[in-house]
Amino acid sequence: MGKTKILIVDDEPDIRNLVKARFEFSGYDCLTAKDGEEAIRIATEGKPAAIVLDLIMPKMDGFEVYKVLKFNRATKNIPIIAYTAHPGVVSEKISQKRIELVDIVDILMKPFEAKVLVSAVEKAIGKLNKD
Repeated sequence: MGKTKILIVDDEPDIRNLVKARFEFSGYDCLTAKDGEEAIRIATEGKPAAIVLDLIMPKMDGFEVYKVLKFNRATKNIPIIAYTAHPGVVSEKISQKRIELVDIVDILMKPFEAKVLVSAVEKAIGKLNKD
């Protein structure tokens, strides 16, 4: 049995690599995506156990990625842990787009401690495995 796969989606390479390094240090196999379109393709093909998703990205933001993933039969049950540095933008986008983020396990605010993010993913995966 291989390592548990996590998909990390962030348009900022430094953050993406930092998060990836922390998950690899914690024993996970990491897939990464630099944008929303790549995230959807990798999530569908790679079947990660969880997705760590930046909500504010250019072109296709995390909200749109979330909607596509939740309406895709292959990805709808993958837990999503989101993060952002812009809590005001998150509230505004939720109102504008009438998005209910009911399936997002947690939304963390940047800066966050890497261990908090890993803990949120482990909690989500544990919950998924118990259902």
